Amino acid sequence: MGRSTFIPLTLTSIITLLSLTACTGTDASTPVTASTNMPAPETTANKLFVDSRMSSASPSLGNSVTAYEGNQTGIWTTGEGVVVTPPTLALLNIGVESTSKTVGSANNQAAQAMGKVLETLQIRRIADADIKTDFFNVAPDYRYNEKLRKQELVGYRVTNQISVKIRDLDNLGQIIDHAITAGGDLIRVQGISFTVEDTQTLENKARELAVQNALMKAKQFANLTGVSIGHLVYIGETGGNIPGATSYGVKSMAMMAESVTPIREGEVTVTASVQAVFSIR
Repeated sequence: MGRSTFIPLTLTSIITLLSLTACTGTDASTPVTASTNMPAPETTANKLFVDSRMSSASPSLGNSVTAYEGNQTGIWTTGEGVVVTPPTLALLNIGVESTSKTVGSANNQAAQAMGKVLETLQIRRIADADIKTDFFNVAPDYRYNEKLRKQELVGYRVTNQISVKIRDLDNLGQIIDHAITAGGDLIRVQGISFTVEDTQTLENKARELAVQNALMKAKQFANLTGVSIGHLVYIGETGGNIPGATSYGVKSMAMMAESVTPIREGEVTVTASVQAVFSIR
């Protein structure tokens, strides 16, 4: 082979070796990137709420969690639940009040009257745990003297008030009558109210009805607007009331010996209110 042929072959070999070196000499620490279409991480400003996955036909609560941005998109509904039930418990507020020229005399009169009231309640099988002292007070008793145009101390006033839980509603009127008779002229009745012993069960039922009401409204909105309900992104309780009834004053005092004080228990109403937000599909 001539010298002129050797030179081109040598150059070709060098170029080939350089190309191979460039292909295999890549730095192994260089990261390889690829598009994964992963969503951006949620910021800490987002609040986490229970996210229940629901079908458009039959929404139901689940256990997964999602981030709720707080925007005004989706289907927003409120639900209300109401439970009405007869009361099982009466709360009687009763007491005695006495006045006398001396503290000792006023206190002694009040103590004797309250003792008779408590004894009567025990005879009617009211448990000690169901009787609680709500208020006890000893205070000077002043009267305005028109001639001297000033307040004058005329004695002292002793007040002792208790609250009584009465479960025997069938004989409630008789129990009140006997307590009033025992207290005599010193008796004072502030009123009576009605409730139930187990309030939690009624609250849970009202809350359940409120959630069902919110779901029903969301389905109706979806049907009326031609969309499908997505998943639940927020639900919270917005209001309600614990079991209780309007207090009633006990007016009968002069007819104790002739008739039983009429008492009407009425009904106890428990309400719950929730707000729910659903996405739209």
